[in-house]
Parts: sequence; structure tokens; C-alpha cells
Amino acid sequence: MGHLENREHARAKIAEAPWPRHALLLPLAALLTMVLYAPARAKDPTAPLLTERDVDEVISRYRAPAAPEQVAAWSSWSRSTFRPPLPEFRKAVVGLFPEAWRARRNSDPAAARELQALLRPVLSVYGVDYELFVIETPKPSLFLDSDAVMVLTTGLISRARSDDELSGLIAHEVAHARFAQRTAAAKALLAGLTAEGKGQSDGAWQALRELSRIELECDAVAARTLLTLGQDPGEFVRGIRRIEQDFPDEVARGGEYGVDWHPPAEVRLRVVTALDAPGGTRNGPTRSARLKTLQDLLGGPPDPPAILTAPNGQGGRLSGGA
Repeated sequence: MGHLENREHARAKIAEAPWPRHALLLPLAALLTMVLYAPARAKDPTAPLLTERDVDEVISRYRAPAAPEQVAAWSSWSRSTFRPPLPEFRKAVVGLFPEAWRARRNSDPAAARELQALLRPVLSVYGVDYELFVIETPKPSLFLDSDAVMVLTTGLISRARSDDELSGLIAHEVAHARFAQRTAAAKALLAGLTAEGKGQSDGAWQALRELSRIELECDAVAARTLLTLGQDPGEFVRGIRRIEQDFPDEVARGGEYGVDWHPPAEVRLRVVTALDAPGGTRNGPTRSARLKTLQDLLGGPPDPPAILTAPNGQGGRLSGGA
């Protein structure tokens, strides 16, 4: 939610061999092919990154199988690829965080227990385990760093109106692991073109389009995951829409490269709604006693977003939600 981004500089500094050298060749080749044979971008800079066809393709791809079978396959893949980070690695990742983040880390053990319990249903589906790092700031943000530390802000947690909303945001972020190679290839191409002064080229636009589509596919994975858990898939996108409305300056500023490649909330809601099909037992949005307790421990709902005091330039801005 948003950006729910990995900090590649942390991975590069800590991991000895984060990717085999050939790992990016296939997705990068596919992306280059798309760039070479794609039609030129419309000159209108406000034109959306994704076309109606892109959106329909995502819906068609993820709506075909039944949700439980989809999630079971994704779960099997995740469990076979995830390796719990060593404590020393997690400590090293946290050590690279800005001092401002570490100074504002919430250290309430009761809040940590409630948060772990709230996130357990989603994280257990995929067999992943992250250190949770909560920053005290009204700015809503969420991202996963180096597959080891999940960073959340009190603003994100306090704004959640239901367990379903928080679960959806987490599921979206976890889903990014499925698209790590595609994301890395698109960012590598975008970085290279930007460095050459070609940040406005058709090739750069196609890389942004790929990143935008990945965000939509993460929404699709999150929606199907929540459906199998009996939760409301639309809740997290509605939460994203509220954040876009309350933090318009953040949306306008963009993320990496000064561009926000997250699709508009209305497009994301369209996809999630289309994928909200039979395949699980719907219980409806729930604001559990555990969520209320957690929010009370963190100080209740945040003040109106007049001034954003969260650290800038690290991780990713939450464009409404991963």
C-alpha cells in the first residue's frame, strides 16, 4: 500500500548475493520487447498508465480459477521460497533505518502482541514471518524492507476502520514478493533511462506501466486472499481512497523518480469488486475488539493531516494502502 516498496539499497548493502545474475534476464527481456513493440505513448502527460485493456486482462487472469485454489497455489509457492531472515540480518536492516525512524519506534509490548495477532491470519496463509517496526506518526505508510522487516505507521493502523482493511493492506504488500523479478527489471530499465535523460521517453513510460500493472495484480492477490479468509476484499481499497483524499499532496508528489505509478483508487476498486466472486464465506467488515484495543494503545485516531512529520525519502509512500 503503497507504496508498498522494498528498499533495494538496504538489500544491496546487506545481502551478499540477493539475485543470481541471470535472474533478471527473462523479465528484463520481456520488458524490453514490450518497450520495442508497444505503441508510442500519448503526448498528454496526464494520460493514465493503464488502458482499459490492461485492467480487463488483470480481472480475467485472476477471476478464472476459484479463489481457494488460487490462494493454495500461491501459498505453496511462498512457503517454498520464503526463508526466515536471521536475527542478525533483521538487526542490520533496522540499523540502516534513519535515526528519526528508530527514535519514533513504538516499543509498547502490548501493542506489538495485538498487532501480531491481527496480522497472523494473513501472514500464516503465506508462511511468512517479519519483524514489525511501528513508527509513531500520523502519516499512513506501509512497506516491506528486504523481506525481513515490515514497517507500519501508527497513522495507518489508527485509520483502519476494520480488520478487513488492515488485512488487505498487508496481503497486498506480501503479494509483492510474487512480482519481485518483474519489479526489479522495470525499475532497472527506468533507472537507466532516467540516468540517460530519457525519463520522459516511451520506454520509461512502458516501465512505469509495468509497475502500475504489478500494483493492480497485487490488489488482485490481496482480494482473493481476503475472500478465502471470509473478509471483505473491498475494504482496503476504500481505505486507500480515503488516504488519497486526505493526503492529496503526497499523491501529487509521487514516489521514486517523482512519479506515482499506483493506479487510481477507483480503478483498483473496480478490479477488486470484479474479483469478489464466490469462493469463500463472507463475514462482512469486522472491527474486532483486538483492533480497537490496538488503536487505543496507539493513541486512538490520528489528528487531521495538517502537517506530515514522517521521515521522507525512505521506503515507499503509501498511495492509499502496498
